[in-house]
Amino acid sequence: LLIKLRQKHGDDFRLLVWHGDTLRGLERFPEAITLYRQALELEPQDNESLTLSLAMCLRKEGQLDEALRLSGQVIQVRPDYAGAWALQGDIYKDQELLTQARDAYLEALKHAAAHLNALLYVKLAPFTPLPPEPAILQALEAFTNEAEQPINDRANVLATLGKIWLDAQEPDKAFE
Repeated sequence: LLIKLRQKHGDDFRLLVWHGDTLRGLERFPEAITLYRQALELEPQDNESLTLSLAMCLRKEGQLDEALRLSGQVIQVRPDYAGAWALQGDIYKDQELLTQARDAYLEALKHAAAHLNALLYVKLAPFTPLPPEPAILQALEAFTNEAEQPINDRANVLATLGKIWLDAQEPDKAFE
């Protein structure tokens, strides 16, 4: 359908983005990269979200330097964009730059909406012990109680809860 719409309407910015988003969802990253680049050529200004989508695809394709450069551009324009910081953390982790990854995840956590905190704690847990503070525990527990969350994400959050209690030297609570 998107291909037919693009044939009828040409390279409309919104159609390019929607088509790219669909391909990204199907994990067809090279094709999504092409469409995102075309969309950014049409409207290069004020498209931090699109730039970040392109950076995510580039990361999946192993083009880490360009993905890091693009996520950095987004952060320069919007330093409070938690998703850009989290992506930088992922890229640094891929590059085995663990201190930078930890710092980027911590920065993402400063700016993230509450519902994203649980997944950021999961990303942060391998790099630093997380204290069993009420805000952290509540975010993680609330996430595991949401049935619509993917089972793999819920399992990772449960493992992070266990690690928190093990790091706090309270192993009995880790298996409650």
